[in-house]
Amino acid sequence: AIAKLNSMRAQSTTGFHMCNSILMQTALLNNEYVQQQQEFCMSELFEELGLNSDQRIFFDSNCTDKLVTDKSLVSNILYQAVQNALIHGAKDRKICLEANRIGQTQLCVTIWNQKGDNHEKLLALHGYAPLLAQKSATLMAAGIGGAHSTFLGLSEMQSAAAAFSPPGQLTLTPDEDGVTFELRIVVDFIVPAQVSVCESLPYDLVFACC
Repeated sequence: AIAKLNSMRAQSTTGFHMCNSILMQTALLNNEYVQQQQEFCMSELFEELGLNSDQRIFFDSNCTDKLVTDKSLVSNILYQAVQNALIHGAKDRKICLEANRIGQTQLCVTIWNQKGDNHEKLLALHGYAPLLAQKSATLMAAGIGGAHSTFLGLSEMQSAAAAFSPPGQLTLTPDEDGVTFELRIVVDFIVPAQVSVCESLPYDLVFACC
């Protein structure tokens, strides 16, 4: 029963994000997308995307700081990238998902998957060079990807990354063992207010040394 419920949840989550992706891409293509800044943390986003319950995902690290950016853009890019890794990576291996704070203003999300069935074709097409803004049609023509996926839909994800202010950086780099996806964006991190000792202690408190 639990397995069936998890399956139903995964299907509904997939359908929801596919609809959101289509609506977002339409708005981006028509220059009608309006950024919406939201406060959230990456663990919350992982939960909303249904990633925490996926046994094939290994969380190498997690940025626990609250941040402010366009949550819909991050969600759209991250969901597509994770699905690509799950579908086209090694089926019997986990993918590695990592979210890290870089310096004071940068968020870096990395997804790595071990090589799958299409890996040799991918290397033959582009070697070890990063794939930027590759159209799905180009890869389909080379026999990579399938009709039921958004494999390497970097042209769509790049348009979403470009909608950040400033634009985000997105790369997909194959190596001998697998593929690394990376998204870097500038965000506002929420720093908890620091309460000084003077403010937190009563003014008439006396310390006695024995």
